[in-house]
Amino acid sequence: MATDQDRQQAVDALLGRLREETETAVRGFVNDVVARADADRQQALDAARQGADAAVQAAVDAARKDVRAELDGLLTARLQEAEAAHGTRVAALEAKLAETREQAETDRTAALTQAESDRAAALTEARKRADAERAAAVAEARASASTEGAKALAEAREAAAAEQSAALAEARELADAEQAKALAEARARADAERAEAVTAVRQETAAEQVAALSRARKEAAAEQAEALSRVRREAAAAQAEAVARAQDAAAQAAANAGTPSGGAATSEGEVRLALDSGHSGVGSGPAGGDPEDGARVSEILDAVRHLDEQTTLTSLLEALTERAAAYASRAALFIRIGGQMQGWRFAGFDSAMENGAPSLNGTGSGFLGRAIDEGRALVLTPPPGEDELDWPPAFASLPPDRSAIAVPVSVGGQPMVALYADDAAREGPSTPSAWSDAIELLARHAGCCIEALTANHAAGLTPAARRTGSEAAAAGEPAP
Repeated sequence: MATDQDRQQAVDALLGRLREETETAVRGFVNDVVARADADRQQALDAARQGADAAVQAAVDAARKDVRAELDGLLTARLQEAEAAHGTRVAALEAKLAETREQAETDRTAALTQAESDRAAALTEARKRADAERAAAVAEARASASTEGAKALAEAREAAAAEQSAALAEARELADAEQAKALAEARARADAERAEAVTAVRQETAAEQVAALSRARKEAAAEQAEALSRVRREAAAAQAEAVARAQDAAAQAAANAGTPSGGAATSEGEVRLALDSGHSGVGSGPAGGDPEDGARVSEILDAVRHLDEQTTLTSLLEALTERAAAYASRAALFIRIGGQMQGWRFAGFDSAMENGAPSLNGTGSGFLGRAIDEGRALVLTPPPGEDELDWPPAFASLPPDRSAIAVPVSVGGQPMVALYADDAAREGPSTPSAWSDAIELLARHAGCCIEALTANHAAGLTPAARRTGSEAAAAGEPAP
C-alpha cells in the first residue's frame, strides 16, 4: 500500500514537471510566433509607405514638368503673336510715312510751279508798264524843244531803267516770299500729319502689347491653377491607393500571425493615420483652407506685383535679387556682358563679394554654368554629385548639406540673365521644395518683364504711358 502511494506521488510529481516544461515551451513558441508576426507586419507597413511616397513624388514631378512645358509653350506663342502684330503695325506706319512724304513733295512742287508762274506774270506786267512809260517819255521828249531833246531822252531812259530795275526787284522779292511761305506751310502740314500718324501707331501698338501680355498672364495663371488642381487630384488618388495597399498588407500580416480581427482593425487605423500624417500636405490647398499655403501664395503675388511696378531694367533686376534672397537666404544675379556672364548683384553674401564680383567663364561655374548652357532651371540637393557640373559654383562656398537653384532667363533666345539662390543661411534642415518653385516663378516672370520693358523702350513709351496702357488693358478698355 505504501509502495502504491509512493508510486502515485512520483507519477504526480513527474506529470507536474512535464506540465510546467510543456507550458514554458508552448509560451516561448507563442511569443516567438507573435514577435515574427509583428516584425512581418511592420516590414509590410514600411514597404507600403515607401511605395506610396515614391508614387506620389513621381506623380508630382511628372505633373510639374508638364505644367512647365505647357507654360513655356504658351508664353512663346504669345510673344510670337505680339512680335508679329508689332511688325504689321511698323509696316503700316512706314507706308503712311511714305504716303505723307509723297504728298508733301507734290504740294511743294505745286507751290514752286505757282510761284514761278506768278513771278513770270509780274515780270511781264512790269516790262509792259516800263515799255509804255518809256514810249510816253520818248514821245514827250520829241515834242519838246529840239535843244533839250537829247537831254530829256537821256533822263527818260534813266528813269525807265531805274523803274524797270525796281519793278523787277519787287517782283522777285514777292515771288520769293510767296514761295517760302508755301514751302513752310507744306512742311508744317507734313510734319503734323507724320507726328499724328506716329503717335497713333505707337498708342495702338502699346495698347495691343499690354492687352496681349495681360491675356497671356491670365491664361498662364488659369492653366497653372488647373494643372495644380490636377496634380492634387492625382496625388489624392495615389494616396488612397497607397492606403488600400497598406491596409491589405496589414490585414495579410495579421492573418498570417493569427491576430484577432480587433488587432487588424487597430493596425489599419494606425496605417491610415500614419499615411495621412505623412502626406497631408499633398492634397491640401486653397480648398482645404491651409493658412500657410494662402500666406505663401500672397507673398508670391506681392513679389510679382513688385516686379511689375519697376520701370527700369536696373530696378527690375535689383528687385528680383532682393526677393529671391528673401525666399531662400542668399541670391546672386549674373548678366551677359561681352559674351560672358558677369556678376552684377549679390544679396546675403559678404560685402567683399560686391567689390570683386566673379564672372562665369566655365571654370568653377558648377551646375550654374550647366543651367545656362542647357537653358533650363536646375535644383541642387545634398549631397552633391561626383561630376563637376553637379557641384555648386565656386564663389558660393555652399556647405554640402545645403541646397541651391539656378535659373537662366533668356531674352531673344539667348540667356541674358542668370539667377542663383541657396539656403546656406537658413536654419534647420535643407528643404528646397519650400522656396525653389517660388524663385523659378519670379525669374520667369522677370524675363517677361524684361521683354516688355525692351518693347516699350523700342516703341518710345514713357512710364506714365505704360501705366495708363496697363490700367486700360486690365479694365478691358482701349488705351487712350
